[in-house]
Amino acid sequence: MIKRALEWIGRVLREVTVGGEKPPEDIAPLDFGDLNWDEAHRRASIDTLYEATVKNACDSIEWYGRNKPFKKRWAQRIRVTAILAAALTTVIPIVTPITIEGVEFKPVLASVVAALGVLALSLDQFFGFSAAWTRFLLAKDQLEGRLHTFRYDWEADKVTWVDETTLSDEKTQELIRRCAAFAAEIHTLVTEETRLWVEEFKSTLKGLEDSLRVEAQARRSGAVNVTVMDHDALDGIWQLYLDHRHVGDFTGASGTAKDLPPGQYVMRIVAQRSGEQVEAASTIEIRGGEITDIQVTLA
Repeated sequence: MIKRALEWIGRVLREVTVGGEKPPEDIAPLDFGDLNWDEAHRRASIDTLYEATVKNACDSIEWYGRNKPFKKRWAQRIRVTAILAAALTTVIPIVTPITIEGVEFKPVLASVVAALGVLALSLDQFFGFSAAWTRFLLAKDQLEGRLHTFRYDWEADKVTWVDETTLSDEKTQELIRRCAAFAAEIHTLVTEETRLWVEEFKSTLKGLEDSLRVEAQARRSGAVNVTVMDHDALDGIWQLYLDHRHVGDFTGASGTAKDLPPGQYVMRIVAQRSGEQVEAASTIEIRGGEITDIQVTLA
């Protein structure tokens, strides 16, 4: 199971980084070539400008449509993997006592499967499959809606064109501005989608950095410094135990145990006073990279 999981992770990384599908080309910039605005060529130039403007919008729509299935496919794969991992994490402890065809289900498998589910969601978050899929859907719909409106408005305006071959200076300038405004709207929609991607990517990186920082801090060893308040009344040494493990013998007021993994410990102090054993016990919390100071009085 672990081998197959590692193979799946490797396949995901290969396909989304260096292989699998050809990387999408960027949206081509608007290019309407050379235009001639004298009266004889004005109408043809307006048609050329209109077609170039519409083509730029269509190229943007096609780009999102072409890349949406890739994001959708991997978003669904990863989400299904996470769902199955969550289900298996619940099922494995139930079937632990069962052996099927020589395969023994061990409780540790539940932790492994749960970790793989978390890893799948982390990959989705880092590569942005689910987020990009929804962004592409929204951007494509917005671009299509704006293109339809522009085309209908253009055709409605053509009804008012008195001369089919020539256009007045004022009308020509109006139509050029209309094309420019539409092209600017398309650019704004694409830029807004890109801005959202940048913000999501920065947020993801910051989240990962914070998680790694917290994890690194949690994994750092800690220490405990124990001060026995009534050490003067003891017969010599006192002993420190953590989780029933003998840590050390101390003669002074304080003793320190170092290189302790973070977590909770049952601490016990044992000593002799006037020939009789006295002790104190409590639960302490060790934090990574910190020294925990404890003061005790032996009963």
